Amino acid sequence: MSALYDPEALAIEAVLKLDEVLKNTLGATKCKSLARRASELPQLVSQAGLLQATLFYLSKSDDKLLPELAKALRGGKPSIEKKSLEDECGKEGKGYTLGLALLSYALTQLAEKGLLSAASEECKSLGDPRSIAKCLLSLRENRLELSAEKLLEPYLNAVKRLADALHREREQER
Repeated sequence: MSALYDPEALAIEAVLKLDEVLKNTLGATKCKSLARRASELPQLVSQAGLLQATLFYLSKSDDKLLPELAKALRGGKPSIEKKSLEDECGKEGKGYTLGLALLSYALTQLAEKGLLSAASEECKSLGDPRSIAKCLLSLRENRLELSAEKLLEPYLNAVKRLADALHREREQER
């Protein structure tokens, strides 16, 4: 990978920013649903494609929490309700908003670095369902979906490993 885009460093940065949100909002950084969704996402993207995987996560995400997580990942001050984040981290079948926030952050970074060429403008400011859908459409229309998948693959795998290391529920913790 070029010095312009370091997927592993970007993954570490993103997961640590998300951990900071968890710590500031919940007082803890354990979020088992983050480990679960981060673990599933690379394989889903590989098998179903970026568009289908993202749409699936989008269909399961929290529309109010997503923009706030996106704001936090971009360095802003989010306004997140504790209950909303507790549900996202603790309830079975949740965590999709966290995974989607991490994925959309990476797409934004790729676009800002000009690595998505014709789709870059549509993908520069992702944080809500409509902007993500527009980005996906632009990637598809400009035949950049496979290129984006290749660029995202090492990022998603690094997120998977780090989220697993930081958030997986281990036997001795139960």
